[in-house]
Amino acid sequence: MKHHRGQDSLPSGAIGCMTMKNRKYLKDISAYLFLLVVTAYMWTVGIEKQIPIPKVARDQSFKPSTFPRLCFLAIGMFSLLGIVISLMKMTGSRTQEVQNEEEEKRPLGLAPFIPYLTFAAIIIYYILFQHLGWIISTMFCIPLFLLILRCRKISYYLISYAFCAAMYLLFVFVLKVNLP
Repeated sequence: MKHHRGQDSLPSGAIGCMTMKNRKYLKDISAYLFLLVVTAYMWTVGIEKQIPIPKVARDQSFKPSTFPRLCFLAIGMFSLLGIVISLMKMTGSRTQEVQNEEEEKRPLGLAPFIPYLTFAAIIIYYILFQHLGWIISTMFCIPLFLLILRCRKISYYLISYAFCAAMYLLFVFVLKVNLP
């Protein structure tokens, strides 16, 4: 009886499980790379087009584009970190036992479509933000995001609305910035 190298040490079904994990890691890496490309574009071109800098603010150290640049810097760093972690998991992944039968029998429902629904919700938020402003679009899209993520706790909805209200109060009354 011929054995391929290392075949006798693998549990049954582990080869299929490894490829599924590697596919997941490759999807994660591609999503992180997409975020990295979008971040690089916004850092170099997008911010300059979207945020006009008045002549008075050009010589200041804290410009209107400083905070968005910091946000995109954080997104870029976390994208790079995600790529590194996914690559480490993909190259260093060991075979594991097949998942419980209960998890395999569980129906998927909308689970495979959650990333697409989230992306659609972000597009809806962008369109509403452009036409209705920050307040109305945020009040509409917070429950939409939580519903997509299947959040059932009412406290999460209340916390997100409280955070939204705190941001509104901070910008309007403390920073004296009118929100769109």
